[in-house]
Amino acid sequence: MIGQAWQLSAFAGKDAARPRAEVLAGGVLATIRFLARPGRHFLVIGAQVRPLGCKFDKMRILPGPLWHAPPPPCDPVPRRDALADESDLDDAIAVALRGQPNVTLMRPVDVYCDEDCPVVENGLWLFQDAGHFTVAGAKRMGERAKAIIDRFLSDTAQAAR
Repeated sequence: MIGQAWQLSAFAGKDAARPRAEVLAGGVLATIRFLARPGRHFLVIGAQVRPLGCKFDKMRILPGPLWHAPPPPCDPVPRRDALADESDLDDAIAVALRGQPNVTLMRPVDVYCDEDCPVVENGLWLFQDAGHFTVAGAKRMGERAKAIIDRFLSDTAQAAR
């Protein structure tokens, strides 16, 4: 599995002038080619959904003695906004990985989001900041990604036989 906080990547030197998505996609492909061995398969996790418009107060979003005073919930991220934020990178990675039969790309926005991408669900915060899930958020993502991961592992096991 290859995953990264792609949005936090910064470049210097000759790569600084190239589009970020192009540099990252090329790096993912180079990594896969470097690590490739017969029978080895890769699951690449695309760009994370990021609720950039939320104010996170880590001390108040956790359950505790002052649970009666939680912060106001943050509005969900509209799916179209999450797609716009992530599509340049996910599209560049998809193009770079085209023709790589041993690679699966999982786009978190397609897994995590319905019409909207929730930040708070049933009173529980799903993010602890704009780049990290809480346990509840990780559980949501894991449950929704289960079929993709199971299929990936099953395909990998069948290919090894």
